[in-house]
Amino acid sequence: MRKLKEFTTLFSLLFTLGFALSSCSPQANRNEIVSAIGKVLYAQEEAWNEGNIDTFMLGYWHSDSLTFVNRNGIQKGWERALNAYKVAYPTRAAMGHLQFDIFEIDVLSHESAHVIGKFTLEYEESDDVSGLFTLVFKRLNKQWLIVVDHTG
Repeated sequence: MRKLKEFTTLFSLLFTLGFALSSCSPQANRNEIVSAIGKVLYAQEEAWNEGNIDTFMLGYWHSDSLTFVNRNGIQKGWERALNAYKVAYPTRAAMGHLQFDIFEIDVLSHESAHVIGKFTLEYEESDDVSGLFTLVFKRLNKQWLIVVDHTG
């Protein structure tokens, strides 16, 4: 009888521990996703401020299906985006100093998230430029990458 009671107590303890861990898991997973996405955005900000558009582009899905939405319409493709950035920002001075302000990271699933934020390009000799953006991130090949960028 004593062994049965010990087994029941042990089983109850393990069940309670398992339940507690499983109920914490979604929040822990959410925090890991938010952190991973934050790292991508920080790396992009850092690369931009070093004048390195090629490294900045590593935060985007390297695919013809990468989608940009802006005042010029809808553009598709990683190569096209890279070339557009290089035309629009041909020099380090033209790039300014980038700062992201992230307002919200909404984890939609373990493979997708939605980000709302603001970018600011600060310039020494001209007015700053800023705007809002919405990003869709997907987890692809164990990496969090931007698959849709809607910047206004």
